[in-house]
Amino acid sequence: MALTLEQKQVKVQALVESIKASGAIYLVNYAGIPVVEDNGFRQVLNTKGIEYKAVKNTLLKRALVECNVEGLDDQLQGVTSILFGSVDSPNAPAKELVALLKEHKEIVTVKAISLDGTIMAGTSLEDVSKMPGREELIASIVSMAVGPGSNLASIIAGPGSTIAGQLKTLEDKLEN
Repeated sequence: MALTLEQKQVKVQALVESIKASGAIYLVNYAGIPVVEDNGFRQVLNTKGIEYKAVKNTLLKRALVECNVEGLDDQLQGVTSILFGSVDSPNAPAKELVALLKEHKEIVTVKAISLDGTIMAGTSLEDVSKMPGREELIASIVSMAVGPGSNLASIIAGPGSTIAGQLKTLEDKLEN
């Protein structure tokens, strides 16, 4: 059954919203995965807040044009599904895809990845999956700032109070 023009526009608009809200886009050829396993994979992704949908290439192409995403047109052939990585955790879908590919390497293919506007080949999936997410980066920065044996309160109070004091002194000089 063919979609009406209005149905196509609704689907394109939904894709546009998902693309704009995401930090990463993963294009996957899922043609060979059995339906039962695809549904199981979809459920796993849903529990982790990862959006996954099968899309018509023509509708996805329209949505990508509307979002000014370039460089993926040559990947819009054959069967395509799309996964969206959140802004906070753009590599979460990569981690899930790596796990899926361990079981279905022959039947699932990652076509391409758009990570914060940078287009990468699907072969970059393993590298993307190993990148730290936002929370991991924040934890890493905090641990570097604190260092072994440091007191976080004194670190925050120390430089913060010093800077505040210097700004107050500068303000007082400017007023006089």
